[in-house]
Amino acid sequence: MNDAGPTSVVDLGGVVLPQPDPDARLDVELKLSGEATRFFADALDHLDKLGGLPRLLFVASPGAGREAAVSAIALARAAAARGVEALLVDACFDSPCLAKPFPYQPDEGLCDMVYWGSSLHATLRKTREESIQLVNVGSPPPDASRFFEEKEIDSVLNTLREQAAIVLLIAPLFNDEGVVSPLVRKADRVLVARREE
Repeated sequence: MNDAGPTSVVDLGGVVLPQPDPDARLDVELKLSGEATRFFADALDHLDKLGGLPRLLFVASPGAGREAAVSAIALARAAAARGVEALLVDACFDSPCLAKPFPYQPDEGLCDMVYWGSSLHATLRKTREESIQLVNVGSPPPDASRFFEEKEIDSVLNTLREQAAIVLLIAPLFNDEGVVSPLVRKADRVLVARREE
């Protein structure tokens, strides 16, 4: 792990991540190896030592977001093990990553907060782990590549920040045009998850 300095981008380094079914959404109870569990507990400590846990951590991956989602789930579980409340937020609009904890729950999510004024209460989902909650994608955005430039986004991100000690927002690092996500500027810190070659 190393801190990239003033850009506040953190590279986790290498760890073997589980490779679940690429078409299935990931559950908070995703099975992790002992090595991965220890790695992410250490990663959380590392983030804490960089100036305290960030309120909004953009967990990014160069590709579709699967590595970022697995990493965010593992970090949320490491936080819960320390008694720290975590909020997982899925912003992988083209290929949502996080499964709803209970299938019968409504589909409102992050997009509904930004476009339709849905409340956090309406979009927040509890999981079986008391210290972990999540917000799914919700309705598809009209233009995913411009979502984080919408005028309401800063207010929504601040609302999310107030919900938990650490918010783990999962999204691709680049949009379809290869442009770096505005979340790099808007998040308190950026953590890059990548597959080892």
